[in-house]
Amino acid sequence: MKKFLRESLWERKFLWRKFPAFLMFFALALAVTPASAADSLAIQKLLFADDIAGLGQYTPHPARFTLDDDCWVYVEMTGFAMPLTPDTQDEYSLDLTLDVLVKLPQSGRKVAFQPGMAKLATKVRSKLPAQFLSFGFSFDGWTPGNYALEVGLHDSLGGQTVSQDLILQLVEPTEADTRARQEREAQQQQQQAPAPK
Repeated sequence: MKKFLRESLWERKFLWRKFPAFLMFFALALAVTPASAADSLAIQKLLFADDIAGLGQYTPHPARFTLDDDCWVYVEMTGFAMPLTPDTQDEYSLDLTLDVLVKLPQSGRKVAFQPGMAKLATKVRSKLPAQFLSFGFSFDGWTPGNYALEVGLHDSLGGQTVSQDLILQLVEPTEADTRARQEREAQQQQQQAPAPK
């Protein structure tokens, strides 16, 4: 649990090894369709996911994890501010940040807190109706049990903040869990392997 507090996502070496291509575009996949009328900031989707490839592109993951698993969270939001950039007047600015608080769901006792777990600050030509951020971590130093991830979304340009909880169950890995993880890793290696010439 100390590692969760001390290390940012970018400092976790296992993520660089397992997802090198994805992390180069971490939290920067943009939907470029015109935006609808502005609403209040809202988290539309908050879920565990695998194979996150873009806005609305992911494979849902059950809320059950083992101590050997890596956890990825997909967050989709709407209603964020996108003002015109003052120096150009032809681009829109966007500045979103995610903080993550780990707590026990029944008592609400706080276990760990990671500010700035994911951030997106960029400029685009068209307003966006929706956007996503994602983050991942391992369970090094955690103990089995039920946990709540309170994900706080901050829109610095709009001066808005919202939060939502996501519950996970953490268990000791069984032999079946270990075999399933090894099969997933083998499939990922095959997908990442270069095609024969």
